[in-house]
Amino acid sequence: MQRSANSKESKEPLVSIGIHEVATLFGEIEGQILALHKCSSDDFLSLNSDFKNSYNTQKDLYQKANKGSKIAESFISNSNLQKVNELSKRYERLLSEFEDLYNASSLLVKQLFLNKQILFVPFKNFKQNLKTLKFLHVNYKLENTTKHKDKIHNQEIIEEILKITERLTHDLEEKDESINKELLKLQQLIDKFDKQELITILENNALPNLHKILEKAIFHTSTNKSIIDQNREENIQHTSEIVTKLQYQDIIRQKIEHIQDAHKSPIEELLKLESSQHLDNNTELYERIRDISILQAAQLIHANTEYQEAIASISEKFRQINSSVNLLQSVFLPLYQPNHKCFCNNFKNTLNRKHSQCQNGERLARNDT
Repeated sequence: MQRSANSKESKEPLVSIGIHEVATLFGEIEGQILALHKCSSDDFLSLNSDFKNSYNTQKDLYQKANKGSKIAESFISNSNLQKVNELSKRYERLLSEFEDLYNASSLLVKQLFLNKQILFVPFKNFKQNLKTLKFLHVNYKLENTTKHKDKIHNQEIIEEILKITERLTHDLEEKDESINKELLKLQQLIDKFDKQELITILENNALPNLHKILEKAIFHTSTNKSIIDQNREENIQHTSEIVTKLQYQDIIRQKIEHIQDAHKSPIEELLKLESSQHLDNNTELYERIRDISILQAAQLIHANTEYQEAIASISEKFRQINSSVNLLQSVFLPLYQPNHKCFCNNFKNTLNRKHSQCQNGERLARNDT
């Protein structure tokens, strides 16, 4: 009797819920399993994309670091640093020669302007003398109305002198205007050619610092090569572990699909039982459903735990890779000069601008000839 009572008590919780309700609960669980499956798939897909980007970035960084190390070794082995130092000194000499040439050209233009101004007074006197000569010629003609041949001959000579003098004056006036225009153009070109702009950008950036910057870069890169190599090896290990953890997606997917498959048989039996309306002696089926549910719950919890552990492990490896990249950045950061690119662009633009101005000057000179 006691056993029968216990059996009855154990059966009551099993049949207290209808078959339809049990099937509905299984359907809801199925929906949650599908949601978990989609969530894990989306997470792993996102992590896989992040991993690819991270891998490509690491690959690019280490290629550049390796290239920098090889360049440093090349500079040391081929004495390129000494060559750069010699080149720097040569640029200094060229700069000095350029400055001397510029000063001489500027002085020459100023001298031309000065000489032009000096010619102004004699030329003005010359034109005034021409007017006086014309006036005297008129008087000469009025006073000598006789027709002596010698006087007529003198008059012709004077008239010829006047014609030549007038032509010469006209030519000088035209040349004077042309000279004024050309000297003005030349002065404008010199004014635009800002010598100090080029000298300043060379003196303050390239020449004094080039040798020191390269020397510092070579020493820093060569002394930190072991750190870079160790950093690379650590990241290779982290990357390998991330690849392994990303494969957990397939394992978790298989476990979830196994749980889904385990649902099908008891649900089908429940639906058949409900349609046949035979509810007697089905305690074994209910117990089976209960056991499957307990097992599936444990499997889901275990799968979720593995999923969380995989995500946490991948995240930790990403953090370690980030730390390694930051370490690599700290190695090369002392070599970073934010004004170098700006200097190179400014220097290039300045030289192009000066070259264009020189071409304009040459074109003007060809047109004049």
